[in-house]
Amino acid sequence: MDVPRVDAWSLHCLTVLINERNVTRAGALLELSQPATSAVLAKLRLVFGDPLLVKSSSGMVPTPRALELAIQAEQVLDGMRRMTQPTELGFDASSFKGSITIAATDIVRLLIIPKLIKVLETEAPGLTVKLSNADRTRIHERLERAEIDLGLGPQEVSSGRLHFRELWTDKAACLMRSGLVESGEELNLDHFLLLTHIKLVPSQPSHFDDQLDKALLLQGKARKVAVLEPSFLMLPSLLSDSHMVATVPKRFADRVCQDAVFQQFMPPLDLGPMCIGIYWHERTHKEPLFRWLRARICALSESVT
Repeated sequence: MDVPRVDAWSLHCLTVLINERNVTRAGALLELSQPATSAVLAKLRLVFGDPLLVKSSSGMVPTPRALELAIQAEQVLDGMRRMTQPTELGFDASSFKGSITIAATDIVRLLIIPKLIKVLETEAPGLTVKLSNADRTRIHERLERAEIDLGLGPQEVSSGRLHFRELWTDKAACLMRSGLVESGEELNLDHFLLLTHIKLVPSQPSHFDDQLDKALLLQGKARKVAVLEPSFLMLPSLLSDSHMVATVPKRFADRVCQDAVFQQFMPPLDLGPMCIGIYWHERTHKEPLFRWLRARICALSESVT
């Protein structure tokens, strides 16, 4: 078996370097001299075959590959921490009393939060959960400001001392009232652009709306948007008596299409995948309650269909 020769310390150095984006600051956190930190960076560049950090007018900036590696490295490190320091095994959720704040996008609130509340009702009855909606950009800001304890939503580029773990990936689907398109009929781009669209805008356009508009712009095309709606949860009501279409995550479309009133089709453009995950700040990273809670959320996400 070909096992990569990368140890936990190297992965830790990688995450610190990418988070700090400065060799001197990273060295201070790692308790290494500036030359030693530069040597670590040089070694990591060889190991991963990527510059990782490159100079710019505003300082050092990570490459796209480096941002991916930092997320993956933190996931590996978190797994190793659980193996060597199983703190959550000593945490008694049944006797805990307190409260937490979770911000989640509409999709996650629909697909995972009810499952979580059911578990907490049995396993942690003394835990009070304050729920709030969050668009895909403000999760980061609110974690940094300690306004929330956990964030659930689409993956974005992490900043500061945030951690991220993937829960599931999804693809796009076009959702509309049944009968607007014949069953089995291909929804080609020309037909798609003849339809009237609902655009999901919690504050920023939703992930797939954003990708769709960018893909159309590259082709010099645009869609007709009739409604700007902040909540996915309003879509069934808006679509049920209209001729409009919405581009949404497929798991959401699957849930809505359990009702025969609606149907779904693949979009005529490749919008790529969307990664849904859980965010948390360094301040709660090792806290027993949150280690236990993240483990429960991850387990529940495996049943999301």
